[in-house]
Amino acid sequence: MCGVQREVYSKKGVMRRLMRWSRPRWAAAEQAECAVCLDEFRAGDVLAHLPCGHRFHWACAAPWLEGTSRCPFCRAAVDTNPQPAA
Repeated sequence: MCGVQREVYSKKGVMRRLMRWSRPRWAAAEQAECAVCLDEFRAGDVLAHLPCGHRFHWACAAPWLEGTSRCPFCRAAVDTNPQPAA
C-alpha cells in the first residue's frame, strides 16, 4: 500500500514515521479515534495514515483497503497499487 503512510501513535501527537510517503498531509492530526472500530488511539498503536489525512488502526485499514482503494471515512481515492517508475 504505497499511498498509505504507516505511523506509531503517541499521546503527545508526535508520530514516528515507519514508512516515508512523498506528500504527507496532517489534516486530521487531532483525530483521536479510529473511524472503523471507534476505539481511541493509544500510545504505541500502529496507524495507517491515508493521503486524505484520515488515520485508522493499521489492522482496521488494511483489510478495508484490500477490497477497495478509497478512504473508509471520506471515500477519497487511495493509490494501493502504484505503477512502477519507468
